Amino acid sequence: MMTIGETLKKEQKELGLSQTKMAGDVLTKSYYSKIERNQYEIKATDLIKILRLHDIDVIHFLKILCR
Repeated sequence: MMTIGETLKKEQKELGLSQTKMAGDVLTKSYYSKIERNQYEIKATDLIKILRLHDIDVIHFLKILCR
């Protein structure tokens, strides 16, 4: 099973986005980077905002997360 940070990183790479672009106006690049490295946790509301920002289906994301 992947972590949320690993799953976000996978989606970011597949979309060809930088961490700054992936974080958008939801989180700072620094905070987002620490989530990817599993140093910080992300609030569910912020996760959903990031997923919506990039048109990532929440169910799709959760399926990847739970593999």
